[in-house]
Amino acid sequence: MSSTATQPTATPSRHRPWAWIVASLVLLAAVVGLLIWGMGLSSDLDDQRAATQKAQQEASAANAQVEDLSNQVGAISQSVTDATTKLQQAGANASANADTAQANAQQALTNAQTALADVKTKADSAKSKAQAAVDKVKSALDKARAAVGGG
Repeated sequence: MSSTATQPTATPSRHRPWAWIVASLVLLAAVVGLLIWGMGLSSDLDDQRAATQKAQQEASAANAQVEDLSNQVGAISQSVTDATTKLQQAGANASANADTAQANAQQALTNAQTALADVKTKADSAKSKAQAAVDKVKSALDKARAAVGGG
């Protein structure tokens, strides 16, 4: 009997591949982190788009108000022109007829004063509306700048 033949051979012990397990876990953590970051970016982009849309709507509304004010200024100009025409007519009538001249002049003056008061009222109203529209445009512009730059 030989002593070498009777000894059992040792089987190699099996080791877990820890390097591969750790590398896989690190890769998994990186993928999950990138997924969360991407979802956050998508949410930020959606918020930015909503803010930009709102600013555009406010700017459009302010532009509509400015156009309305321009129309009111045109009406005021027409009122001034009408008052001037009436005053000129009264002056022409006054030189043609001395007896009725003073009455016509007084009536023309009253009409002109009334028209002037109306014009002042309309001008004050248009001025306040114009200031409100300008404030809205500035606000919309500031919001748009903040939305575009601040994001």
